[in-house]
Amino acid sequence: MIVRRIVSGTAVGGLLLASAVAGPAAQAVDPPGTIILASGLSAFAAHGRIASAAASGVVLTYGPASASGGEGDPFASEIFLPATGAAVPLDSSVQWNVQGSMLTAQNYSTGPEVKYRNVSGTVRGTAAIADSDVYSGSTPTGWVVTRDVTVGASRTTHVILTNATTLVSTDLGPIPGLDPALGSATVSTGPNGLTVEASTDSVTHWYVTYAAPNSFVQLLPATTAFTCAVTAVGTNAAAWIESPDGGVSTQLVRVQLGNKAVQVTPLAASYCGGTVAVTPTQTGVRYSGTTSDSLTTVAATGGAVQTRTDLVSPTYTGMASEGSNFLVGNGITPTTAGVYKLASAAAAPQLVRLWGVGALAADAIAVGPGRAGWVDNSATGIPAWSRTLTSAGNGLTAGAPSLVASHATTFGLSISGQRTLFVTNDSVDGGVAKLWLRAGGSPPVLLVTGATGIATAAVSGTRVVYSDYAGVWNLIDLVKGTTKKLPKVLVGSYALSGNSLAVLRDNGSVWWQDVTKGTWVAVAAAPLPAGAFDGGTVAVAGDEVAWRRDSCGDTGCASLAAHRNARTLSPVIDLPAAGSTAKLALSANYVAFADYSLGQLLTTSLSSGVTSVVVGATPYRFALSGSTVGWFGADGLPRVTPLAPLPDRPRYLGNGFAPTVLAVGQLWTADLVTSAVLTTCQVTIKKGATVVRTLSCDAGLMAQGEAVATWDGKDGAGAAVPLAKYTWSITAGNVDGSVLAANGSSTAISGPVTVQ
Repeated sequence: MIVRRIVSGTAVGGLLLASAVAGPAAQAVDPPGTIILASGLSAFAAHGRIASAAASGVVLTYGPASASGGEGDPFASEIFLPATGAAVPLDSSVQWNVQGSMLTAQNYSTGPEVKYRNVSGTVRGTAAIADSDVYSGSTPTGWVVTRDVTVGASRTTHVILTNATTLVSTDLGPIPGLDPALGSATVSTGPNGLTVEASTDSVTHWYVTYAAPNSFVQLLPATTAFTCAVTAVGTNAAAWIESPDGGVSTQLVRVQLGNKAVQVTPLAASYCGGTVAVTPTQTGVRYSGTTSDSLTTVAATGGAVQTRTDLVSPTYTGMASEGSNFLVGNGITPTTAGVYKLASAAAAPQLVRLWGVGALAADAIAVGPGRAGWVDNSATGIPAWSRTLTSAGNGLTAGAPSLVASHATTFGLSISGQRTLFVTNDSVDGGVAKLWLRAGGSPPVLLVTGATGIATAAVSGTRVVYSDYAGVWNLIDLVKGTTKKLPKVLVGSYALSGNSLAVLRDNGSVWWQDVTKGTWVAVAAAPLPAGAFDGGTVAVAGDEVAWRRDSCGDTGCASLAAHRNARTLSPVIDLPAAGSTAKLALSANYVAFADYSLGQLLTTSLSSGVTSVVVGATPYRFALSGSTVGWFGADGLPRVTPLAPLPDRPRYLGNGFAPTVLAVGQLWTADLVTSAVLTTCQVTIKKGATVVRTLSCDAGLMAQGEAVATWDGKDGAGAAVPLAKYTWSITAGNVDGSVLAANGSSTAISGPVTVQ
């Protein structure tokens, strides 16, 4: 069920002033046991757009800001604010266009059709249109499409007007001189008529009124200058941006609809892609470049150009005209962001509607044994957070949120044991890319500073794998303090799980390596025929490797996914076909993957092969650990859901911190990370076969799959042990069994330590 709330307000300048806007669409009922990790208000303003406007009012679309404070889902909600009267909620599944009191929209989800309604709702419905019809916008009485018509050997493009009340269509006639086989037509509707931009080797602008079919008026001679902004049509003029030199320079053209008087205004730079609007007395251009967000206006009677650059928005939101005023988006804080009106760039903007505070939204999620992390917009720094997770029957309970970092990017978040990996200020965002690792409550440690950015990163145990945007991959050993460059891949990827490293190479082949051995094992050959591979991804958990490989042809792209045990080279098991998928996530129990064609997040049990849908989950960002999946709903909130519980025996991820020397008077600490929550754990110190000391593991870290124990060099009676060689061994496990060695065997996990 989708719920919308429209906040009432006070009329200001013919439009509704409101202190806030409706929140995002409510999330469907979550699966049983789901925990919402964070919710509430964002530090950023809600985000909105001016979708369409006329003298009668304006259509606004809006939604929460993204986790980085920019545009999230701008079409989460949609309303029409009439010049007088109350706001009208609209169906936000389509994008509405307004002329007069009529609102229409192309419906893309159920076939070629137009949805329509007037402001009062007394006229409303859905009308089918032909497959070949091109919807072009609203008129004061209905809508317009263009339609190619063939008569004998002749083909023409006609403009068809439909009345929404009677559903009677009127052919406004063929566009003069346009052969649809040789050119195209772009239609812009206005209050009294419409313009047609007919493009072949040259461009011709025509105007035809709704009341006078077959009376196309050429607005100015055909030109080779191409139009590079949507034409705006007002009551007395039409205007557009054109460039005579391929976009290097641009000019604003306004043509009076009555006497065809032409006004050409050179623009200061290439304004291609800007938004044009016209009022009876002014022409305006809103443009967002690399260094400015400007509004330029010029009077219809000529004179000096007025420009202002103090209109700022988190993303470019365009403009429109409402009567004698321009409507613009402005402001980035909750107290300033909204819709403003002004008669020209020289006038002071007046608030029309305030967007208000946005809802919290997250944009990165990670899950590890007993813990989940996410990045959200709860503060301006884009903080990263963490919460502990505890299994409770078939559900989960979560601890209080803990701040991991006051600033992070919305990717590169990864969890293993007490360690959280995150990225800050990536170079693609204009900053210097930095890769950080934080262990528990210790300060973050800077691992990498890279001018070429950090495209992806993950931590597993005491190793980190990451890449830059040039396809260069590196493996960091946190114990040895070394970094190893991996073979370059551009369209493939690497994945890490303890001692296991998997790669999907650029030819589509899949390989696996036990990094302690150094030998690559072929898991899946390159697809045949050669060149069939267009991209994909790989995931690994222990010895199990999963991969997705894409191939694209003339009829679209196909994704095929599978998994296989790389150590035993058991038979390849195909995953259920998905129309379009991307990321994979793998644990000892499940593989999670997206189906973009259906908008679903799916999980498949590795043991049974049963596939289930995570109800309500968006398929774009998710995480998996054991039998817990992390995901986002349509409301942008981070969630974790327990899947059907399966045995999750812990496995040592290898490469633990376990010093081989203990100096007298110092402390010796073993830190061994595993793949699952531990419920029992102790480290035994022996001299030969004699037990010298039994050490308890840190209970809090056991709950995150990490065995940490400290020895002070004393025996069980509190006396200092003699200088000698000793051994340590770990005994740990959970309800599903004792901890496995790094290679998956039951070999004891132990090592030497010399007291000296």
